[in-house]
Amino acid sequence: MRQKILTGVDRSVLVLFSLLFGITVISAGLSVNLKLTDVTLWSVGVLLIGGGSYVLTQTNLWLSPGARQLVVSWSLFIAAIVGQAVVAYQFHPAIGFDAGAVHDALRHADDINLIGYFSQNINNLPILMLFDSLAGLFHTKSWFFFDVVSIVCVDLALLINVGTMTLVQRDNWRRLLWLETVFMTVFPWILVPYTDTVVMPVVALLLLAAAGLLNSRRWSLRAIWALALVLAGVLAYFIKPSAMIPAIAVVLMIMRRIVQTQLWRDWRKMGQGLLLAIVCVATVVGTVQWGQHQIDQQTIIRVNKGLAIPPIHFMSMGVAGDGGYNERDALKMATLPKRTDKVAYSKAQLLKRLRQRGVLGYVAFLVRKQGLNTADGSFAWLREGHFFANPNDVQPWRGVAAWLTPSGRHLKDFQFLAQIWWLFLLLIICVGLRRQTDWQRLLQLGLIGAFMYLLLFEGGRSRYVIQFLPLFFLLAGSTADIAWQALNRLGQQSVWLFFGKETK
Repeated sequence: MRQKILTGVDRSVLVLFSLLFGITVISAGLSVNLKLTDVTLWSVGVLLIGGGSYVLTQTNLWLSPGARQLVVSWSLFIAAIVGQAVVAYQFHPAIGFDAGAVHDALRHADDINLIGYFSQNINNLPILMLFDSLAGLFHTKSWFFFDVVSIVCVDLALLINVGTMTLVQRDNWRRLLWLETVFMTVFPWILVPYTDTVVMPVVALLLLAAAGLLNSRRWSLRAIWALALVLAGVLAYFIKPSAMIPAIAVVLMIMRRIVQTQLWRDWRKMGQGLLLAIVCVATVVGTVQWGQHQIDQQTIIRVNKGLAIPPIHFMSMGVAGDGGYNERDALKMATLPKRTDKVAYSKAQLLKRLRQRGVLGYVAFLVRKQGLNTADGSFAWLREGHFFANPNDVQPWRGVAAWLTPSGRHLKDFQFLAQIWWLFLLLIICVGLRRQTDWQRLLQLGLIGAFMYLLLFEGGRSRYVIQFLPLFFLLAGSTADIAWQALNRLGQQSVWLFFGKETK
């Protein structure tokens, strides 16, 4: 009976993940980014280079597997880092929306508009405190400096992922490295220093700790990994609360392990587990209280906590229009002085919008919103309101700006290439769905949680997926060998078709 229940739960999780993920894949394949209008030969050249790097590092057609391929693989990764630095040095515009508010507060903390912004968006105080500390340590508040901080965070997350892959499926770490290297060339969000990119290494560290916890047999190692997991989860909570969703998935997987192994029958292990759980809970309570005290005592900017926007406001916005930012609701939050009034208004709007949609209408809305939340391989680049703080200062005809600005001649090339990469990553995950291990189930649970969160709260664009990218990478990397086998067979057949001989 116990095994039947576990099997039923596993199948239910797989069905739910397949349903939500299937919507993402189909939406990504139908994305407007894939239209060839205004796509130039530059895209063809970049695709050929990407294909060449795959053949060079992932097959034995040019280089035999071994030290040479490793040198080439890491050389390409380092070259991608250098490319990121060059991009940031050449093009580091002032950003608008929330990222701009955080940066502006470093210079103009007495601005009444910024005081109002942080009073309503208390959750952005931790990132402001972090940036203020870095600015004081390095004696600079420039956009270029914080772009470098963003680059370091993103690349650190990618390196942590590689380390995680060596724990869970060592043979696939080189495949994951290639996927991440390609990603680095089509990810301009390094130019937007904000919680989306800053939290990525924390999520990656959380998943590394989860892998260590699930794969360690010694109790002492499990204790170390568990504490690392707890600290990473708390840090994620302060930087971007939704980023701690993978930690919830880890707890669910631990509960599954307990039921599967009937841990309660071994009193010694059960006692160790309870002791570790108590230590972890105490650590969570202590670190959260300490962190909240630091936030309460911060002196960077004055805030009125009574103006803080309640969570139900974001749920209400998540049902309006496309499920994204709603300016009317945001303005209403600014005009209502009392929290009780904000809650009452948001609750009334939420219920009103749900009634207007009806059951079938709401289901159709969720299907469409899932696509909007996750399908865009550019992660909604330029689609935030007031994306560039000073649009007139951005010159679209110069270098990198030609690829990343609204009037840039190669913007469509960037969107096309980013979408090709994203769709490729999603298809790798699809091909590997037949492999179901505890590790795959953990990642799938984490992504289900991410999808559900974005469906219930403000979403409507794929920028919010950035915080969950480590899960996508690790899920694709964990099954990349399956996709690689199919891809290499296709390549061998193509070579045989064109050259009349089969490669070995």
